[in-house]
Amino acid sequence: TLIDNVDYARLKDVARLDSKNRIEAYLGYLLKHPNGRHRTQVEALVADMSEEYYGHLMKTMPQCDQTGKWDKCILLCDNFLNYFPKNYRTTEIDNLKAVMEDKRDVAELMETVQRLGDKFESAKNVLTAYLDGNPNSTQAARIRDNIARLDRNLRESREWQTAAAYSQNSQNSLPARINYIGQYIRLNPSGRFDKSARRLLTQLQNENRTLYQNRIEEQRKRQQAEMSQERNR
Repeated sequence: TLIDNVDYARLKDVARLDSKNRIEAYLGYLLKHPNGRHRTQVEALVADMSEEYYGHLMKTMPQCDQTGKWDKCILLCDNFLNYFPKNYRTTEIDNLKAVMEDKRDVAELMETVQRLGDKFESAKNVLTAYLDGNPNSTQAARIRDNIARLDRNLRESREWQTAAAYSQNSQNSLPARINYIGQYIRLNPSGRFDKSARRLLTQLQNENRTLYQNRIEEQRKRQQAEMSQERNR
């Protein structure tokens, strides 16, 4: 009883501590004196701190979102659930924790996607596999948006490869190649490959201009030769 009283009296000194250390001091008393004379009062002190701890968690959450340091907020959620297992906010904190965990996992996933660069098919497979394994993820909509973006990139890439292959194939007539790449540019005015397409078009147009000038020059020389033959007759 004396030890119980002394330990309870010491709790008055922890009022100056931050919320985490205060909670741990209160829980330490409850662990040491599970049937202590002051158990009810200490449990009330812990319960009173739930709102303070919740407020701290809510203030910290935007920081976790901005910095991407999800583990910090996940730990805060775990601590809340451990400190206040019967609190009326338990379901809310459980949901917050799930969101933070999903954001952390998806952030790591997107780093993998970014490292894959233009390997759109591989990146799509990574995201699809995650979605198949986590259909109820709180970030499912974000994953689907990124899959749709990769699908667009895949389509654009394939269209560009087709256009480039046709326009660079010398077996196709030069006017047809110019028309083909010109149509591609008109249909994809702000596409990812717009600059490459315009460079190819300029190259083909220059080639066509050179051929035209060469034909004009050949025609001029031929006419001069014919005139010279006429004079020599």
